[in-house]
Amino acid sequence: MHSAHFDRNIPLENRVVGVVGSSASACQVITAIEPLVKELVSYQRSAPYITPRFQSELPSWLRFLFRWVPGFLRLLLALLWLVLELVAICCTSGGNWMSSLVGWVLITWMKLHVKDPTLRKSLTPDYKFGVRRPIVSDTFFKAMSRKHVRLESSLIRKVEGTEIVTEDGKRQELDVRLELGFIY
Repeated sequence: MHSAHFDRNIPLENRVVGVVGSSASACQVITAIEPLVKELVSYQRSAPYITPRFQSELPSWLRFLFRWVPGFLRLLLALLWLVLELVAICCTSGGNWMSSLVGWVLITWMKLHVKDPTLRKSLTPDYKFGVRRPIVSDTFFKAMSRKHVRLESSLIRKVEGTEIVTEDGKRQELDVRLELGFIY
């Protein structure tokens, strides 16, 4: 299921919810429902790279330049586009130094936001940056660090009714199961 098709009428308050997948949709749903649920279990096969959105209010000096300097916004957007395109080209062209650098920066950013070393290890991608599309979020690590949220990285062996059984033998009874990402 894509997050755009998420049924907001499903009652989630004070329920045990399992989210299967680590796609962008799973990230969006986890951050949206985390404050509502009693317990949230996130089942992921592999950790994605999470990039910050840097969504914040613009400083007054920058708003001044956008308003009073003709073409400044277009110039800034063109430069931003150029830098991001160059980074994307460098990161996807054979696992070079740029891919390693961006991966290191994003893992360092994650370490600043995730204090639990076990969770940090599970949230660390095991592949080079640029292999898969990164997920953009400022709130995912905060949501995953909450006491009532748990990350399960053991593979799912089977689903029995309302229970998920993982490869390591753990059983989790769920009130709601949300399966997000691609179905092959």
